[in-house]
Amino acid sequence: MASSAAKRYAQALFSLGKERGTLDAWQGDLTLLTDVVQNEQVSAYLTNPSVASDRKLATLDAALGANVQQETRNLAKM
Repeated sequence: MASSAAKRYAQALFSLGKERGTLDAWQGDLTLLTDVVQNEQVSAYLTNPSVASDRKLATLDAALGANVQQETRNLAKM
């Protein structure tokens, strides 16, 4: 379940995407993010308490690739 901060951030990003005309890019970013976190191996890694948080964030960042908007990366870190 998303935190209330993540929900507010997502709502703000939707408004920003609408304002900038980048909703299609957001859709692609969020689809990729969903695919990444629903992957069994990635999910197991990200929820493993023995893996340091900075390593989890670096792995998530790498999995998202270079073409994802910075705001999407920030949302993923929440």
